[in-house]
Order: sequence, then structure tokens, then C-alpha cells
Amino acid sequence: MARFSVTRHCPLAVQFWLYGLDARNGDLTRLGDRKSPTPHGSSAYATDFLRLHSAGLSVPTAQGKVQFQRRTGRFTLNGQTLPLGQGYALVWPAVMRHEAGLSRLHGEGWRERQLQAHRLPPPIRRNGGLWREYVRPLREGGAGGPADVGRCQDNKKSASSAVLDIR
Repeated sequence: MARFSVTRHCPLAVQFWLYGLDARNGDLTRLGDRKSPTPHGSSAYATDFLRLHSAGLSVPTAQGKVQFQRRTGRFTLNGQTLPLGQGYALVWPAVMRHEAGLSRLHGEGWRERQLQAHRLPPPIRRNGGLWREYVRPLREGGAGGPADVGRCQDNKKSASSAVLDIR
């Protein structure tokens, strides 16, 4: 199994673990991602709305290019560091677009079935609750989505209690 480091209290840790499954299962290319070799580490996968690499992701936005660096858990916009909540909010539409594509391929509940079918590494289990909040569609009144994750980032106590309940 590959070694990886996970930033504490980071919903994208789970998302990247799932992206790894998507790559192994061929789902990234089925969704139209273009695979290309990189000089460092794994291949990169890119669409018009999202570029993935094991080191992070980048998303083009109206404000510029948003990047997430997996090792540090930091977001940048055009090279300038962003507050976590703002970074999560800016990449959320691209993450959700990817997830919608997977739902069309495999049906609703695909991610939950994947999570239940695998023995999750402890860092992924610990971040599962935050991931679920992050990918939950926005509802009336602002419940769910990146706003809730931003609050979790500021409140380490509540974030540490958000553990995925799958063994």
C-alpha cells in the first residue's frame, strides 16, 4: 500500500483517497479526464474544470487558478495563500461536478458503497465526517457544503469528533 501523509481535519484527505480509487478503477478516464505523465510522482489527470495529481489539485476559477497542496493542506489563489474556508469554497464546485459524474456512472450512493467495501486507513476514517459535510449538497439556510467545513476548520474540537463510522 502506498504511503501518504494526511493533514489533520481535512475533508480533501478522504477525497484524494477516493480519487486514487477512481484512477485505479479507470473512472477518471471514463469521465473524460486526460491522463498525462509528470516528472514527479504519479500521473496527472485533467479536465477543463479540475487537475489532479497525488501532490494536490488545481481548479480554474473566475478569480484565477486555485491550488490545494495536499502535503501542507494549504490553498493558494494565483500564488497567494487563502484562508481554508475560502479555499474549500472555491474548489467545492469542481469536486461536486466530479462526484456528480461518478453518480451518473455508478448510481447514487456509489461513494458510500466504496467506503464500506474498503478497510480505511486511520487518517481517512478520522476525516470522514468532515468529508461527508463537505460533499453534502447545499440546502436551504446554508446547511452543508463548504461553509460547514470552514466552521469545522476553526473548531478543532468538533472536527476531531467527526470520525467516519466504518471499520
